[in-house]
This record gives sequence, C-alpha cells and structure tokens, in this order.
Amino acid sequence: MYSTKDDILTIITTQELAQLTDDVNGTVVNDAIVNSTIAAEDRIIDSNVSRYYEVPFSVVPDLIKDFSKKMARVALARRRILVTGGRYSRRIAKIYDECIAQLKLVNAGKADIPGATKKNISSQTQVSSGYVKEQKNVFGGDW
Repeated sequence: MYSTKDDILTIITTQELAQLTDDVNGTVVNDAIVNSTIAAEDRIIDSNVSRYYEVPFSVVPDLIKDFSKKMARVALARRRILVTGGRYSRRIAKIYDECIAQLKLVNAGKADIPGATKKNISSQTQVSSGYVKEQKNVFGGDW
C-alpha cells in the first residue's frame, strides 16, 4: 500500500477516523476498512500512472503517498455517507478531484512524479492513432 493508517492520521484525528470506519459505535478505528479503502484508492492511482511508471511502486514517491492518504480519507468519508446517509463538504470532494486531476495529467504525459523512474517506453510497441478507412461486415447484412 502507498499509505497507511498512520499517514491518514496526519491529516485527520483518530476520533474522526473511528467515526468514519466503526459502523457500530464510531469509537474504534476499523483497520480492515482503512486498509481495504487505501488498497482501492491505490488501484486508481496505479491505473492512472502505469502508462509511464512501473506499478506498484517499490519505493513510494512522496507525491503518491500524499495522493493515497488524501484519496483514502475522502473515500472513507463517502463510505460513511453511504452507510449512514448525510452529506460531506465540497471542500472534501475538491481534495479528491485535485488528486485525480493531477493523476490524469501524469496519465496524459503532461506531468511527472518526482522521485519515480519512468518506464523505457521507447522500446514498447507504440500504437499510432488513425482512422479506419474500410471495415468489412463479417456478420452479414447491410451497414
């Protein structure tokens, strides 16, 4: 995992984390929920950076750790809302949106991850974009 419960606890309190993860009393941090949420958000990170970087990262860059903990924190808030109903602030949603926007820039090749080594993509098969000029109807009938 790119972040841990302790990383999340640098941005929220233990009490808040317990409220987000304990479905009974809201008093005890449920580590299983924290870990599964972090893992899910890390898969989203991987899907956005794997075009240019080997994933999972063996050494986690600070930026990736930061995205992981912030995205997990927001995902936990969303989870709590699904369980109990209610709403979360637009400020919380904006944090997630900003992380995703940065990851999309990495995926587009417009941003780098400091401290991470890029794949050698020059040796990979490159697919060029183009247009289909003709397509045969293999199932019969008219187009």
